Amino acid sequence: MAKMGNTNTRDVAHKHYNRLFKIMLDNDRKLIRKGASILSYRPRPYLHTQETIEEVLGEVENFLRKNLPGVKIPPWPKILR
Repeated sequence: MAKMGNTNTRDVAHKHYNRLFKIMLDNDRKLIRKGASILSYRPRPYLHTQETIEEVLGEVENFLRKNLPGVKIPPWPKILR
């Protein structure tokens, strides 16, 4: 993973998180029918370290896989791998 002191890396992480969050919003009716709440998944301002980026993005991707099977999850940007 790229050095976290790089603002561009944090910006890319935020953009990827926003893409994942948009998938949730686009599928909110399906999630509501399943009883899944997206309220805890609002855009987060603390993607500052490798650990928080991996934790938060992984958590959101797992939520999507669990509650929206078959949904296309965009791959992580190269700078975050």
